[in-house]
Amino acid sequence: MSFGPSVRPYTSGFFQLSLDDSENTKAYLKVVDGGTPEQEVMSERFGSSLLTLQHASVAMIKDISFEIGLAGSKGVLRWIKNSWIKKFDRRSGQIDHGDFDGVVQYTQEFSNALIAETTFPALDGSSTKPGYLKVKFTPESVGEPGASGNLDVDYGRKQKLWTCDNFKFSIDGIDGMEFTNSLKEFSVKQTIKKMATGEDRFQEIMPSKIEFPTITGTIAEAYAGPLKEWATKYLYKGQRDPKAQRTGSLEFRAANGKVLFRINMFAMSLKKLGVATSQANAGDIKRLQFELHVERMDLDAELGFD
Repeated sequence: MSFGPSVRPYTSGFFQLSLDDSENTKAYLKVVDGGTPEQEVMSERFGSSLLTLQHASVAMIKDISFEIGLAGSKGVLRWIKNSWIKKFDRRSGQIDHGDFDGVVQYTQEFSNALIAETTFPALDGSSTKPGYLKVKFTPESVGEPGASGNLDVDYGRKQKLWTCDNFKFSIDGIDGMEFTNSLKEFSVKQTIKKMATGEDRFQEIMPSKIEFPTITGTIAEAYAGPLKEWATKYLYKGQRDPKAQRTGSLEFRAANGKVLFRINMFAMSLKKLGVATSQANAGDIKRLQFELHVERMDLDAELGFD
């Protein structure tokens, strides 16, 4: 094959996700990976020969993962929200890879996908980094790659709304938690089972259990009085009735204080409370580190979006 002088390599410029939801979601992506089929190979011994026969088996599809900010993310957040409450919406769509002129150079189509994992970034009151969600989903099938058209995502002003220093963490009945200064990255995972059926080229997928994470954060010791009282009752004295568990929330905010979206947390229990790693003569604020079990979460995805 001769490519000729008119064919030139191109550099990755922008990625656009399109979903088949009611609003025809189009979202700007920062990072994209996966989505290609991989041929499984079976090996069998043949009689008394030392040779091994190899032949094609089912085709596996690598999970698609991407990072997304706020631009056009409402449909994705709604998809995540539904998966957490076991309303397992299957989404079809495509990811377009464009150059810096916005011309689509490569398109990945997928069908009947389920959310497999959602990761929220580490939050820190001293950080000014933009916030991005890491999302992984499992498609039931993928189409042959192609390319046509131009990108039309909104990756301007809205993309800069969310930074990792604008958040508010609170626990009902535990005053002072709004002064939490950092939270570690955490993930919500959805187990997905794959089943080969009949002559289908790709495997059928079915949702299974949802795993909610442990929340780890730090707070200045000066604001942690109520948290220490909770630890005394729960960790040291062994309180186990329902009053020992709490509800809470994590709000992600814009620079002007407007709530962009919120994670509500239920049946929270204190796993650990101790002194955060510190160094002598460093002049750092004395902080405590806490770890919380969370039984269930839901997502308010409709806040802060026009």
